Amino acid sequence: MDHMAGRVRLVVTGMLLILLFLPFSCAAAAEKADSSVRYENEELGISLALPTGFRLVKLEPAGAIYERERDGVCILVHAEDWRSRGTLPPHFYRMVPSVYADKIKKEKQKRYKLLRAEPMEIQGMPVLRVKWFDPGPKVYREDYRWAMPGRMFLLRVNSKTKEGLTEGEWKALMDSLSMRPIFTRHAVASEHVSYALPSSCYVFPEAKHDEEHAFLAMDENMLAGVAIPARRKAGYMLPADLSDLTEEGKAETEAFLRKDLQDAAPQARNVQVDFGMTKNQVPYVRVSFDIGSEGEGGTDSESVSYFIQHNKAVLSFDYVYPKAKAELVRALVQKSVDSIVLE
Repeated sequence: MDHMAGRVRLVVTGMLLILLFLPFSCAAAAEKADSSVRYENEELGISLALPTGFRLVKLEPAGAIYERERDGVCILVHAEDWRSRGTLPPHFYRMVPSVYADKIKKEKQKRYKLLRAEPMEIQGMPVLRVKWFDPGPKVYREDYRWAMPGRMFLLRVNSKTKEGLTEGEWKALMDSLSMRPIFTRHAVASEHVSYALPSSCYVFPEAKHDEEHAFLAMDENMLAGVAIPARRKAGYMLPADLSDLTEEGKAETEAFLRKDLQDAAPQARNVQVDFGMTKNQVPYVRVSFDIGSEGEGGTDSESVSYFIQHNKAVLSFDYVYPKAKAELVRALVQKSVDSIVLE
């Protein structure tokens, strides 16, 4: 844990002074008023609705500034993409607010007066709330800073008075906040394919792979990987063109896959075999089944594999997840499958 905390501090501290006192001006030339007054960042999966009376002042790739004319209160929404940092353990992001809090306590900033620094939660995510006063422009600033897999967020309010937003306005702002999973693309270099997984997935080094898989990753929702069935079973073959199978060809392919699954996982139940095409026009055969206990609570897990042909080899894109999370994970799996690119 000490080693990991040290790693977190190295990653975070380099940006701290810039982000902690990230300036913005309400005097920026205003663009047209935004009647919807809503911030949307599809790439980083965040959106929120601004309180009544705010208009868009400045829009940038990393965020936006909004202003309310009647009292001059400004809101900054800043979203930073951290996916270029590579694979980070899921708990890394939960540690970020506490690391910022430690840094704030140690900083000797004569210009700024710290009024409050406290931890809180927003939708289950740990958040650092900091309120401080800048005597230069005589502005009160209140920051809410948190991180999620692949991204970091800063929500800042500038005001000339201590109040800033009312409690009702803060509640409405937080109630409108939507944070959706985002994806990171991964290359399976040895097989010349790439695909995307939720950014919360930790990618295992090759030394941790089993004999069959060329790629493995997991998060709290699922285990995912790319397998090469021929490593397990010599001569493993499917029809060369899965996109143009006759009904007879489909029946033969399904029979082969069912028999292979029965040999490899005799405990599999509720097996289904389907043929389809991803959004990137990659033909596949989908094999899904339940695995685990059949007791009163039902099966424990669902497993689904998408078999494709690429460079005369069969690849299996595998996903395993708890039955209890099936509704959530199925949508993530579909997005992942549709992202497959043959290179």
